[in-house]
Amino acid sequence: MTLLEHFKKICSIPHPSGNEKELADYVEDFARKRSLEVYRDKNNNLIITLPSKNSDKTVMLQAHTDMVFVADDNTEELIKRPLELIEKDGYLSAKGTSLGADDGTGMAIMLKLMEERPDPCPELQLIFTTEEETGLYGAKALDKSLLRSDMLINLDIDDEGIAIIGSAGGRRIELTKPKDKCLTKQKAFKVKIDGLKGGHSGAEIHLDRYNSLKLMIELIKNVQAELCSISGGSLENVIPSSCEATVICDEAKLRLEADKLIKNNTIESFSVTVSEAVTDEKLSDRSLIELIAALPCGVLEWEADKSCVRTSANVAKADTDTNELKLLMSVRSSSDSEKEVLCERIKNIANDFGFSYKDGADYCGWAPKFGTDLQKAYIKAYESYVGSSPVLEPVHAGLECSIIGQGRKNFDAISIGPNTKNIHSTKEALEIASLERTYDVVKLMLGELK
Repeated sequence: MTLLEHFKKICSIPHPSGNEKELADYVEDFARKRSLEVYRDKNNNLIITLPSKNSDKTVMLQAHTDMVFVADDNTEELIKRPLELIEKDGYLSAKGTSLGADDGTGMAIMLKLMEERPDPCPELQLIFTTEEETGLYGAKALDKSLLRSDMLINLDIDDEGIAIIGSAGGRRIELTKPKDKCLTKQKAFKVKIDGLKGGHSGAEIHLDRYNSLKLMIELIKNVQAELCSISGGSLENVIPSSCEATVICDEAKLRLEADKLIKNNTIESFSVTVSEAVTDEKLSDRSLIELIAALPCGVLEWEADKSCVRTSANVAKADTDTNELKLLMSVRSSSDSEKEVLCERIKNIANDFGFSYKDGADYCGWAPKFGTDLQKAYIKAYESYVGSSPVLEPVHAGLECSIIGQGRKNFDAISIGPNTKNIHSTKEALEIASLERTYDVVKLMLGELK
């Protein structure tokens, strides 16, 4: 199979976070058919050992088996199906859904290494982890005593010319409040904001992409509307790209302010539609409106040299469909102390509006090192193959290197991957030639490390 065929096979097996078993079955079977040593735990993590013909060194490669699944519509049905792939102008995307190049490309590279068995090459431990996207849970559960190396090539980055050598820590947050509603006979309207780019709430938070929940609340406050319901966003690590709300207000003013919202916000294009709605209840107070308006969102602090975001927050998902008002957030920071201060700030804001605060998944950062053996091997391989020098820098996102490297004093890690646009969104697209180049650079690196 070609490298691209491996990736397409991965796309044919549904694998959203928490549902990686079928894909783990496939990878395990693929390895066992090649008589490779396989370890699998109850979390469906896999460690597959590819022996070396001529080296006593061991290098780890790692990717995660889950994907962020988002869809333009009909999510509950599409999430169960193989992705419908579109190949156009050198890029691969999926019709109406995210593609899962994060991290299907890393898996494809490791499957191809199993098939090809490059030489020269050190012994490889190929690590496939689960539930990275929801809190790095697979990496946290992995038995680290089975790992035979301090050298890790993580395959979970979306820019071919940039190698990551450090990452931020983060935390998921849930804010809830019992829903207090009252009956109404007033005329209501459904407002839908759609067409925003969305994207990764860490790696793309600095790109000034609009947050659909924040835009909706801006509109609601501008028209002094009463809120009946709101639904927007998908996962904590995704910038919400759409939002729908049912409101009670003056129709003419609502339509006027909807047009103004589009005209006054020109960073990216989006649509706002207004239509009549039928409802017999509304929220009794404005606490959810004021909470979303007050919460910090976007880039909050930059590193001193402005090279990377240091601290950020993402208001990710709002839901009023059950008997409670629920809001999901994520925070990230390369400073543990700033992360704690930010979480306490959010907790205080939530309490001011009567919401309960609950911490979710939490993970540490990965402190960068410079001039390591792995970095030198990567630079040499990249320059010899591509003909230019790569950039090495930390990233404002969570990576499993931070978990795998905990307690390992000599830990030497790097994260690389092919060019992928708009990850965690329905506009996600993988550059096919970049995937091939990345695989070849990995092989050259392994030859340098033998």
